[in-house]
Amino acid sequence: DPRGGGWEERFHVCDIEAMGSPRSDFFAYAVEGLAQADYPSARGALPANPVRHFCAEFVEAARAGSTEAMLDAAAAFTDAALGGSAAHCVTRNLGGPSNTPGDGPGDSAWGYQSCTE
Repeated sequence: DPRGGGWEERFHVCDIEAMGSPRSDFFAYAVEGLAQADYPSARGALPANPVRHFCAEFVEAARAGSTEAMLDAAAAFTDAALGGSAAHCVTRNLGGPSNTPGDGPGDSAWGYQSCTE
């Protein structure tokens, strides 16, 4: 549903615009950033080896064959990667320009790393 349809609650965004257009931008932004935080020890809301952890969660959700299970796994992933929760919503443009994966090109170290990964 382009007007929202429960996305705000599931993905803990302050408003539907925070997800970008298309809505997958929000997920892509979280995926791109996770590679930069793939450490062998837990950090904040991220478990140890978060790429491996969340890939396993997505595989399990896919095996269940349920759209709801996949959306729940995606929501848990974006919450951990972007800091969303029932108590704290994710705002629009939390990162780069228009939530461009990797914060977009730039002359900072993060901009360079994002563009060369």
